[in-house]
Amino acid sequence: MDKIGILEKIQYTPSKGSKPIPLFESRLHPDYGMEGDYHGIEGDAELIIWSAKARKKLEEKSFDGLCFQRFKENLSLSGSDLEKLKAGDILQIGDALLAVLPKKKSCHRECHVRSNGADCLLRSEVRFVAVLKEGTIKKDDPVYLQKEGSMSFTHFNESGEAIMVDVTEKNATTRTAVAEGCISVSEKIMEAITNRQVQKGDVLGVARVAGILAVKKTSEIIPMCHPLLIGKCSIDFEPIPEKKQIKAICTVKIEGKTGVEMEALHGVSAALLTIYDMCKAIDKSMVIENIHLVEKSGGKSGDFRFDGI
Repeated sequence: MDKIGILEKIQYTPSKGSKPIPLFESRLHPDYGMEGDYHGIEGDAELIIWSAKARKKLEEKSFDGLCFQRFKENLSLSGSDLEKLKAGDILQIGDALLAVLPKKKSCHRECHVRSNGADCLLRSEVRFVAVLKEGTIKKDDPVYLQKEGSMSFTHFNESGEAIMVDVTEKNATTRTAVAEGCISVSEKIMEAITNRQVQKGDVLGVARVAGILAVKKTSEIIPMCHPLLIGKCSIDFEPIPEKKQIKAICTVKIEGKTGVEMEALHGVSAALLTIYDMCKAIDKSMVIENIHLVEKSGGKSGDFRFDGI
């Protein structure tokens, strides 16, 4: 890890329009960003980092301090050039991990710097970050670049606009993915499925077809997925009577330029939803859970095997 600066300032804004309050330490969380900050309460978990260099630039340009007063940064770093950070870089502060997000076109709708005809600093030194791992940060904590570019956001360009990844220059290789998930059911539903007594028909047979169809239709549901020519697709079910669960496993294989992880996950989801649909007349308290990628192989990122969270 490379040390890139010092956390010189922490502050949060408790309510809209209020003055930011400086803190000695704070708790960061993936769901709401900084504890107590009103942006997180309103569902915006992004944090804003200013560099000391950016702060000085803004003061020297002297736009009556309007943007500086209204734009409530959460963190300020000294000794760091944020301009060099790329989308996907991971920062470690204290025991929290943060991912650098793609640059935004402007800071907010009422940006006074841009309205005065100047370039907004958020296009250069000021960056937005998202909390990856919950943790506590303290003033004067060192800031580390944990792994440069380790989480690149390939579905965004540098302006933060959504794009489909260009795979035209990639080589076609064999790619496989396996995903699984479970549905917890009542004893009555488990017996009805096992004995094929569900009124709508063969539950697992229909769910298998639904899963295969979902795999082939993934690009029509997930916006940035490429249409693929699927080479192999299988949906298997594993009843677990002692837990009153049915596990669905989806395996997808292609010769292509992009992976099939989303196809496998989509197939499992559709298969489990079909089980719910066909059995909901018996009992609606079924729970679909633990859908995840089990393994994948092929492609530039190499092999993956799920070892738990």
